Amino acid sequence: MTPTASVIVPTYYRNDALEDALESVHQQTLPQSEIEIIVVDGSEDDQNGRSIAEQYGADYYCPTDDPGLAGCRDIGIEAAMGDYIRLLDDDDMLIEDAIESQIDLSKSKDCGVVYGGIEWENGHQVLPDTAIKGDVLRYALSFQMAPCIPSTLLVERSCFEEMPLLESLPSDDHGMMIELAKVADFDFIADVVIKRGGGDEGLGSASRTVKNRLSTIESYESLYEEYPETKRKALGYTNLLAAQSELNDEKWSKSAIFDAWRAFYYYPTLETGGFALASIGGRPLRDFARRVYMSFQSDNHRGKIA
Repeated sequence: MTPTASVIVPTYYRNDALEDALESVHQQTLPQSEIEIIVVDGSEDDQNGRSIAEQYGADYYCPTDDPGLAGCRDIGIEAAMGDYIRLLDDDDMLIEDAIESQIDLSKSKDCGVVYGGIEWENGHQVLPDTAIKGDVLRYALSFQMAPCIPSTLLVERSCFEEMPLLESLPSDDHGMMIELAKVADFDFIADVVIKRGGGDEGLGSASRTVKNRLSTIESYESLYEEYPETKRKALGYTNLLAAQSELNDEKWSKSAIFDAWRAFYYYPTLETGGFALASIGGRPLRDFARRVYMSFQSDNHRGKIA
């Protein structure tokens, strides 16, 4: 029987997290006979995660050389047989009805990509921004897609067939979102679809994300020329994130102030202006301003600033 959905889980030396991720796939309301699990292990140790993958009936791939996250995803996509593909990070866990509910919506709305919300380890939820649906290319170019990240996506396999290999794109996630937005309409489930693990996507990885965003802007320069307003937003959000990263490392930073005001220059809003002012006082004032900002957000807010 051809599976309805293929869940691809790249992993790298995180067997405890991998087991939780695969268990969440086994708890899906969609019958297990309709789900194919593919684990692609980039670890250098010989078949590091094989026993866990086999415990859950997953197809297991362990390339000789670590191809990186995007390369592991490419291997999984090439092997996938399902009509729909989910790229699940090994430290994320699916909500029980995530796959079934997203498939139902994809079929009813005839859209190639369906995403949903995130619940963080501390219980905080980030739900989809209701504006990010249909043609989302402008949002993808301006890095305004949160919480639309790979783990929350359910994608028709045919979409990936129209795209370049993920390994060829300028960054693991941003380039993929842009390419998907070029070939498919998006829609969303209004509720949480994954519980987010600790991973490395928090503020500690912000400097790497900044580099990836700048690389994406450079690689898609011709596309940004078609949508010039998105480049200013993208640069604004990227400089804002850079300032955040610098203030996480230093209590006070001249470069953080410069990046914060450059963010306001590129994308002048109340939020970027408030952050630029707060950056003058360094991390203590930034943290105070953040608490004030978050006090006006609901526990389950939609999207995020940076």
